[in-house]
Amino acid sequence: MAFLTRNEVKKIVKAALEEVAGTITGDIEEFPNQDFKAMNNILKNRFLDTLKSQMNNHEFYDYDDDGNRVVIDGWYYDVALSILEMDNWSGVTACIDYVDEYQREERKN
Repeated sequence: MAFLTRNEVKKIVKAALEEVAGTITGDIEEFPNQDFKAMNNILKNRFLDTLKSQMNNHEFYDYDDDGNRVVIDGWYYDVALSILEMDNWSGVTACIDYVDEYQREERKN
């Protein structure tokens, strides 16, 4: 099985942030103020729910015998998320790193 690349995770995080904050231009890791302190718990929950949903709905990949990346049915990506964990992130980069490190593969029921 193949995990999402860090760049794929970054795109998912950006899309989830845009659901909460509107259109974001540029590299989200280069924002001068990229922490989540300005978000209240309602916005944090909305962001985390959106992030988890987008992870769950992303195409699941594996590699064929020739080393090509192919989409596989019956599996999805997941990650454990909580406001408590989010409060430990120093910013967007820490969020991306967390999701990249702790993503896991789950079989669909």
